Amino acid sequence: MQYKSPFLNEVQRVLRVRGYAYQTEKTYIYWIRYYIKFNHDQHPKVMAESEVERFLSYLAVSRNVAVNTQNQAFNALIFLYRHVLNKPLVGLDACRAKRVRKLPAVLNRPEMKALLYNLQGHNRLLASLMYGVGLRVSEALRIRVKDLDFHDARLHIHQGKGSKDRVVPLHPALILPLQRHLSMVKQLHDTDLAAGYGEVHLPNALERKYPKAAGAWAWQYVFPSQKLSADPRSDKIRRHHLHPSTIQSAIKTVALPTHKQVMPRENPELNAFLGSFGP
Repeated sequence: MQYKSPFLNEVQRVLRVRGYAYQTEKTYIYWIRYYIKFNHDQHPKVMAESEVERFLSYLAVSRNVAVNTQNQAFNALIFLYRHVLNKPLVGLDACRAKRVRKLPAVLNRPEMKALLYNLQGHNRLLASLMYGVGLRVSEALRIRVKDLDFHDARLHIHQGKGSKDRVVPLHPALILPLQRHLSMVKQLHDTDLAAGYGEVHLPNALERKYPKAAGAWAWQYVFPSQKLSADPRSDKIRRHHLHPSTIQSAIKTVALPTHKQVMPRENPELNAFLGSFGP
């Protein structure tokens, strides 16, 4: 994606050179644009700590944003001044948003069982994987075929929180459903290849190093999107993974307090999976 502003294009270039995730790229550029507009379209190079403090205080006091939201803006501006303008900020004294301590919402076993039973298709499998293995939504959606090790019942997670990799046990009750799911995904991939598509985004510089890897089965997403779309960085038509809102919306729908929970007929595989976590 190209911006009308040469300056924002330079910010984008530096973000990509330093290997930032696409979502982080979008977030940082959003806050940098907001910061510029807030200061009446002044160029950041003529602004410094006082303008940054005023902007962050405005977010906390006038906009009443959450702590994490203000931190996003703060980190975007730190990056801007440190890595793009080469004039790091020092001695900031902005009003910071207050962190409110909240009790986490935790589902009990009957609630979790009802939620999984009421989900359907790949949403049920995805939610079961997150619950049984302990994954964030983004980690589960980014799983590729090569990351599943059915022989040793292990799952490889790449670039999780903090860009760290880890290996987690794969619940035995999920292996057969995953294998069935992959057979359908393979058919979809073969159809894409026949139509001249079938590629996915590859991390870092792997696409240059291995030109054919993007179309290889091993690199395909386990939970692919239903539609082909243009890669926002290369404009190539590819099949990305499911959008996070897909599973989030499905879970919200079946978890609403006013939603009538309808328990379908017994599912032996799901019962075995849930039963392994105790009574």
